[in-house]
Amino acid sequence: MTDWRDWEAGMENLLMLRDNIIPPQQYLLQVINKYTPEPVISISDDRCVRKDKYCSAQKE
Repeated sequence: MTDWRDWEAGMENLLMLRDNIIPPQQYLLQVINKYTPEPVISISDDRCVRKDKYCSAQKE
């Protein structure tokens, strides 16, 4: 979904987010709860986590 108004109860919902670090044709995906329009804050599968080399380079 590109907007919170696109959320549908009972569906697997992913919110498309834009970031200034990634290329313009790509999006970050935020998992949204199935029965409430709130972001999921727990990680159940770390393959879906952004492992960003830019973040570690910026800290140095």
